[in-house]
Amino acid sequence: MAQPINRGPYEAFAGHECSRALAIMKVEASECNDNLADCSEKQLKTLADWVAKFNSKYTVVGKLHTGEVPEEAYPLLPTSPLPPGLAATMLVVLLLTVVGAYILYLDMLGPPAENAHTEL
Repeated sequence: MAQPINRGPYEAFAGHECSRALAIMKVEASECNDNLADCSEKQLKTLADWVAKFNSKYTVVGKLHTGEVPEEAYPLLPTSPLPPGLAATMLVVLLLTVVGAYILYLDMLGPPAENAHTEL
């Protein structure tokens, strides 16, 4: 049986909103959330210190998706009424049809093959 991989003491924070856990200084997955309602001023200061430390030491490479799309992202979203899988399939069929038609066209332009029957 394979041994679990230890990814370090802060593994619980990876890919999670962990503001509360940082504020109350608990490295537990159950504390990884954004509920700061019952945090003291001291705990909020601790969180602010962590944020300042991370901002000075690391480059932001992404942000957690909250489930809501920011308004400025709407122009970037696809507006097709078709599901992505259907649209992709239709595009492939269209491209293959165009390529096939072009090959037929080139074949018709070329010289007739030897012993080709030209009468209908």
